[in-house]
Amino acid sequence: AGDERGALRGFVCGTLTLDERLCEESMSVHQPEGRTLCIHSVVVPEAMRRRGMGGWMLRSYLERVAEAGRVEQVLLLCKAPLERFYASAGFESLGDSGVAHGADPWTLMRLRLTAGREAQSSADA
Repeated sequence: AGDERGALRGFVCGTLTLDERLCEESMSVHQPEGRTLCIHSVVVPEAMRRRGMGGWMLRSYLERVAEAGRVEQVLLLCKAPLERFYASAGFESLGDSGVAHGADPWTLMRLRLTAGREAQSSADA
């Protein structure tokens, strides 16, 4: 997402995988024919956080992915303080991911796109 001058102010990045589960390997190799999208990052500068920009970017990104019609589910890993943020975009917690990276545990979150569209439609009503 950019500002009124076109300067980059945030982004969402991810990769497609053929796997139905998220693991370190599925996060490191992009498989264009994959039906599972693994989100790596939702990035917003610290000064711009808590203003709704990250949620807007994530929802916009997910809408475009859903409109393309190829992806069946979206998976991501997050730390406990961000679970509510992702839940507000329709993700459900699947508990501990089992992925070890750093000292803190990582939660596995999933969004089934049909459920995500229904959740978004309910939120818009």
